[in-house]
Amino acid sequence: MIDQVKNIAVNYKLNQIKKGRNEHPVQYTDFISRARDFFIILPMDVEAVDNPNLIFHFLLAFNKNVSVITTVEVFNYFRYRTKCHLVDFTTDELTKLGLPDKSLIHRLKRRKFDVVVDLNLNSNNFSTAVANAVDANFRIGFHSEKAEKYYNFLISKDENNPKLSYENLLNSLKMF
Repeated sequence: MIDQVKNIAVNYKLNQIKKGRNEHPVQYTDFISRARDFFIILPMDVEAVDNPNLIFHFLLAFNKNVSVITTVEVFNYFRYRTKCHLVDFTTDELTKLGLPDKSLIHRLKRRKFDVVVDLNLNSNNFSTAVANAVDANFRIGFHSEKAEKYYNFLISKDENNPKLSYENLLNSLKMF
């Protein structure tokens, strides 16, 4: 019962965050090659932070401006930390529901990006909220329950092989 109430509250907050965005039709033709500024939501697990390195290698090879959001602890293990801008947060900036608080959302809404990429393979309410708080035309994520509601470009994932999921994402990015 408590979990159901919590899920309703989380969905309500996610819809509120999404409602604040400007929704307009997007054109996918060359959207990656035309994009300059990327906002990447890193997995919050230290062990998983190296899995998507090929995505960063691709973006940085084409001189894209890359900002990442994660905790300082995870960022310290991140291989490309010297080439990316960090948007960090602390546990104090999370609500009891595990969503970003108003101050973090306000910090995120001040910046404009061309593309947001959520690298979390599992459904994560925090990363969904962050992806929708940021001002961007394109939101890329992995298939999960309710993901179609919050992302406009979804990638299939392999539950058993995270590296394969990130390779699928990379191949999709290369097409555009």
